Amino acid sequence: MYVMEGSTLGGQYIARHVEKTLHFTPGQGNAYFRGYSERTGELWREFKSLLTALPETDSDTVIASAKATFAVFRDRLLS
Repeated sequence: MYVMEGSTLGGQYIARHVEKTLHFTPGQGNAYFRGYSERTGELWREFKSLLTALPETDSDTVIASAKATFAVFRDRLLS
């Protein structure tokens, strides 16, 4: 979930760059990168709260899951 939710935050930067470079109206032609739109920051903070509330004993599982998700993305992009 960290990987997926984090991508919504990063998408905001991509969206602004695309809008500026291609002269798009905000959210028009690049809605995919807008994620949750103006709620992105709020929902990211909420997600981080949930993540930090996890027991310390789950850290290794959380990190391994994030790495596995990135590996799936990599494999799909390279195939």
